[in-house]
Amino acid sequence: MKTKNPVVLIILFALGWAFMYADRNILSPVMGTIQNDWDLSKSELGLMSTVFFIAYAVMQIPAGFLADRIGRVKVLVAGYILFGIGTLLSGAAPGLIMFLFIRMITGLGEGTYYGPQYGISSNFIPKKYRGVSSAMINSGMAIGGFQQVLLLQVTLHLR
Repeated sequence: MKTKNPVVLIILFALGWAFMYADRNILSPVMGTIQNDWDLSKSELGLMSTVFFIAYAVMQIPAGFLADRIGRVKVLVAGYILFGIGTLLSGAAPGLIMFLFIRMITGLGEGTYYGPQYGISSNFIPKKYRGVSSAMINSGMAIGGFQQVLLLQVTLHLR
């Protein structure tokens, strides 16, 4: 890592969580619209979140191993790029099968964030500030949820 300023890391990591939580939370409020547009059953609708979270959970431990082996920053950045690509492509999916595949990719990307992010934080944030810095970083999750509500309102208003 090139930065010696823990404030930069705290802000970047909080933003990382904010964008990921906005992505995770955006699906639930629009499932009814997706269900109608694609004529999906409730089971098919449930697969949308299930596929994402299985991929997310499955990726956690391998991402930790990879982070320790090839570098935390490399794994975190590669995963975040994968998450970004998956999120971008999610909106362009023509149907359920492609959407499930894209959400799986998104889940794999997001699954690389947790372990490397906390490893980097532990190494570069002074011990006496780790509690407050973790709280500030994790606040990104709540910000992401709130951000998703705002984006959803704007999107639905434009529709």
